[in-house]
Amino acid sequence: MDISDSVATKAAIKSQMLQRCLLVSILFVALFGVTNWLFGDRLLAEFELAMLFSLAGLMLWGYLGGSAVLVQNFLILHPIVLFATLFFTGGTIGIGFIWSFGIPFIGCMVAGTRAGLIWTLLYAALIAFGTPFFSDIGWLKLLYIGLAYVSFTMIALFTARSMEQVEFYKDELLSDASRQLKHGHHLLSESRVNHRALLDVLPFAVGIHREERWIYCNPAAANLLQAGGPEGVIGTSLFDCLAVHEWERVRERIAQMEQTGRPAPVENVSLVCKNAATISVQVQSFPVLIESELAFLLTAEPLDRHGEVHKPESENMQEPDARYEYDTVIALNAMLCRIESRIRCSLTEQIVLRMKLASVEISVLGNESKLQQLMLNLVENSVHAIGQNHGEIHISSGLRYMKRDSFCHASAMLDEGEYVLIEVSDNGCGMDPGQQTKLLSQLLSVKESVRGKGLSVTLEIVKALHGSIQLLTAAGKGATFRVYLPAVKGSCHTPHG
Repeated sequence: MDISDSVATKAAIKSQMLQRCLLVSILFVALFGVTNWLFGDRLLAEFELAMLFSLAGLMLWGYLGGSAVLVQNFLILHPIVLFATLFFTGGTIGIGFIWSFGIPFIGCMVAGTRAGLIWTLLYAALIAFGTPFFSDIGWLKLLYIGLAYVSFTMIALFTARSMEQVEFYKDELLSDASRQLKHGHHLLSESRVNHRALLDVLPFAVGIHREERWIYCNPAAANLLQAGGPEGVIGTSLFDCLAVHEWERVRERIAQMEQTGRPAPVENVSLVCKNAATISVQVQSFPVLIESELAFLLTAEPLDRHGEVHKPESENMQEPDARYEYDTVIALNAMLCRIESRIRCSLTEQIVLRMKLASVEISVLGNESKLQQLMLNLVENSVHAIGQNHGEIHISSGLRYMKRDSFCHASAMLDEGEYVLIEVSDNGCGMDPGQQTKLLSQLLSVKESVRGKGLSVTLEIVKALHGSIQLLTAAGKGATFRVYLPAVKGSCHTPHG
């Protein structure tokens, strides 16, 4: 519900409550009109009868969409006239002044504290000026009535004010909850896009099927099946890419996952490619929920002739995977802006991201998906270094002319020339000299299972891009990773817009 809808709903509720107040007033006046008629006070009964018609007309006007403010104030005017009349005449049994104590409550509850206080003071002024002319109440009795009136006024004001504050805080809480809900929906939508983008750049095959049909496959899976692209797989039957003797076993795996809600055991499966070739792969399957419906995600890695998972040479820190081209000109600042949302999604709520990009667009030669992976790995390393603490991650880019001796503390010696500098720094736990030695010598950091592997891949990518990486850190003072990549000559220009 947006703000305009909330305002309209509150106005409708207030209108309904006003109509109910009018209905109660009509019943109240009718009851006392009948009572006064039965006890012989015909003049007062006729006066109350006229007030009944006036209240009914006011109720009809409010029902037809009349101004709520005017309806409120005219409603308050009715008891003021009636109670003032009872005050001056004494009523049927001479205690008509007692109804005056209800004016502060009626005014504050119907029109709010400000308008209610104004009506309360007006009524008090009316009684004060009219008593010498219309009533024989003595000054001492009038003083006691006045003191009681002030007391009831204070009680009415405090009660109405407390109710208004409670209503205000309820609105604030509702508004805050609504903002958080919208933010959550936005993050969820953004997360879905980011997750798909991450799956698209993974080097191994990933597919998702539902009701025995493919609803997603990444480029690596399409390449594995020789389908020419994901569109050649999505929408086709799951069994179109399975050898016939695998069909029954795959159906049993799916049924098992549906019943248990747990991943199926890792197994070797024979796939049939689009060119009719048969390949053996190792498959892992997981049940997942996509838009509240059950689906199954699987990953597939090809097996060599010995039945072992084929690992590209790049995973052994040799030359980069030949499937990736490293000769594309990449505008660095534009690339960083494209993945900013993905970077923010990887941060905890306690971490603030600050980006300061070069004032001119700078370009490097390489592979964009690998360069994105490099950035995400460095940010992930900083996130782990900060942990659950409050912290900041700074990302900056720039252009720097480097001499050969400038690389003496970097991971590789490079030729002299212009280099693009990418810097990722954090104020996390940092590393002491022993941890730095371990990191740079064994490519492991303080959290080996996650950060070490990520930095190992990062170093591999930097080498493939003919660059160098430098670490500046100290225990308790955070860490800064500087990545130097050869700049494309003549590519520096002021960005448009």
